[in-house]
This record gives sequence, structure tokens and C-alpha cells, in this order.
Amino acid sequence: PGKKREDHHPVFRVYSTKNMPVQVVEARGLRVCNMREEYLEFIPPSLRHFVDRLGLVVQVPLPLIRTRDGFIDEGTYLPEIKKYVAIAFYQVLANKALKDPHLALEIVPADLATEMLYSGTLADPKIITLAKQINNSSWGEVSFSDLKTLFSADQTGIEWNRDFVKLIALLNVPLDWSKPNERTSLLEQRRQVLKAVGAPTEEEDRIMGEINTADATQVQAPVNGELINIARGNQFQRMLKKLDSFIIEPQSPEDHSLKDLAETIGNLFGLEQVLLMDSAFPSACFTLWEGKKTLCISQKYAASLQLSGNISARNEALETIVHEIAHLLEQLKMEQNEQQFWEKGFMSHDGYPFTHEAKGPFGAALEFASARVAAYFAQTRELPVPSLKAQRAFAGAA
Repeated sequence: PGKKREDHHPVFRVYSTKNMPVQVVEARGLRVCNMREEYLEFIPPSLRHFVDRLGLVVQVPLPLIRTRDGFIDEGTYLPEIKKYVAIAFYQVLANKALKDPHLALEIVPADLATEMLYSGTLADPKIITLAKQINNSSWGEVSFSDLKTLFSADQTGIEWNRDFVKLIALLNVPLDWSKPNERTSLLEQRRQVLKAVGAPTEEEDRIMGEINTADATQVQAPVNGELINIARGNQFQRMLKKLDSFIIEPQSPEDHSLKDLAETIGNLFGLEQVLLMDSAFPSACFTLWEGKKTLCISQKYAASLQLSGNISARNEALETIVHEIAHLLEQLKMEQNEQQFWEKGFMSHDGYPFTHEAKGPFGAALEFASARVAAYFAQTRELPVPSLKAQRAFAGAA
């Protein structure tokens, strides 16, 4: 409170506070009155409950009237006050959504950072222009009608097709208000998550090029492993719905060798067939294909079988298959309806709670699967090789 610009003129400010009443203060920070309802006109009704939760305090740098409960010429400046309050409110919401995942669920869709289908929805020219004006601090260019149309179809709750949600996603805001030139956005968070799972981000990159400002330093948005796992799960589920576009016939001896190896191991655990997938397909998945419990495995593992006499190469494919089988066993133990599980299909890294820990469900499943496979090959002498880890340890000792 009481801060001034470099030219010593007082500044209109909106503060988000803790443990303070929502109120209007004058240029020196002294209380004038409770928050005026008319100041909130450009804030969607379904979002106004955040005003109290954010502890908004509006500082109006106008001289006071004699009774000290209002401002001289307030009516003249009221339209601008309402506009500035709304813009600052949206910026605070964007900041809070970035820093508080729980609060974010009340502001933007839960899958904003992870659902790839939103790229086209974000590319709204009207909202991009508005976000650019705000990010450039060109608030004078923001029209009252632009702010009003953000919630022309406003109803209870938050839906993705609302323009104010798009705007919040595109606002470039500081994570730390004491560092105003270091900014990021929910769009940047989304871009980071999609890149982490190898999803295309051309549309996000294009939008960021339009809305980011040259005078601000772009910083990384907060991203946690849970968001990345969810995005990866979304991506894999889409692949599961288009399996036929990845299925290929074995071409090389290595392709046939990989499929035969996977069929041999899969049969030990009740799998009924193996499909070879294009090398662009990630690792493996399990699904019901043409009525059969099926293991789909990526062709990329066939490359490791080019040297048939290389024990380490052979074990790379073997251990990958056993590892995926362990994930299958781990998940089956948690499923209540096995038939639905197979009909839905799953990939071992598509958001399920896999641990990859030596102790726990996955460790137990991996130990069982490894022992079952080792016992089989020891009996048949079809693949009499030690595990890759044991072979490397032996080579190191030698």
C-alpha cells in the first residue's frame, strides 16, 4: 500500500491477502469501505466466491470525499476500476492454479494439462488477442465488451468451453509476485507435460509465440510426476483404441524370433496370442483382440535380436517381456472385474499405480514371473542363459 510509480503518481492495485477482510483502501493503504459490489461487475458470478477466498483488497488512488467512505469522481473512473479489478482477479486465479493443484481443480478443468484434445479449443483468436493485451500490460486496449462476453453463458460450475477458463489458461503471470518479470502460464505447464510424453505441441508453441511478451523472462511452470503419468495414460488409451493401425506382420528373422519368444512366455501366464506392433508403439500392452487375451509388443525390441549368439541381446528382449508380464500380474491382482479389464485393455505405464519397487506388489510379481520363466527354460533348455544382470556381474568379476 502507498506504492507509487516512478513518476511519483499513486498506482491502482489489487492485492491478494491472507487473514484480511475483503475491502477497498485508499492511496496510503487505509481502509475506506467493504468491497463494493459494482467493482465486481466484470467477474463471472460463478467465480465471485473466490473474491473472499483470495482476500482481495482494491487500492484506489483517488482523493477521498469528506466522509472518507468514497472517492471524488469515483463515478467517472468506475468503468476502469471494474475492468482493472477483473483483469487482476484473473491473474491471481492463474497464479493460484499454477501453485495450488487442489485449488486449480475449482478453476480450470482437471485435465487441462494432460488432455491433448484441448489444443484446438485453446486456439481461440478472440481470447488470444485478449490474453496478449493483458500480458503486454496494455490494459487500456481491453474493452468492456470483451470482459462481459467472457461469461455471457455463465452457469453454476466450470465447464471447459467457457471463455474465461481459456483466458486464465493463457495468462502469463509471475509465480512469485516479488519477481514480476519472471512469468509462466497454465499453457506453459500444459506444453511441458505434453512434451514430456512425446505428444505434439505445435499449437501450444504457436499460441505461446503470440501471447508471450518480450520484456518478460519465461520460466518453467510447476509440473509433477502425476500430471505426466496422466498425460501418458491418455496418450496410451488413444493408442489402444487404434491398435489396428499399429499391427504389423513379422518381416525379418528377428521379428519372428521376438514374436515366438513373447508367445512362449505369454502362454505360461494365460495369454492366447501375441501381436507385433510398429516400432513407434511404446513397449507393450495387453488387451482382448478378436476374443483372445493378447500381448502386443513393439517391434523395436527385435533389433536387439540381430546377433542371435549375443546372450545380452537375447536377454534384453526376454527381460522386457518378463517385466511387462509382471505389470500385468500386478494389475490383475487389483482388478475386481477381469473381463472388463481385458476389454478395456491397458499399457503398463498408462497411469496405473505401478511401483517399480523391489518390495511391494510389483517386486513380488516380477519375482514370480522371473522364477516361472526361468523354471520353464531350465526344464526345456530352450534358452539356457543366465539373467542379464547376473551375466553382467559375472563379466565384471572375470
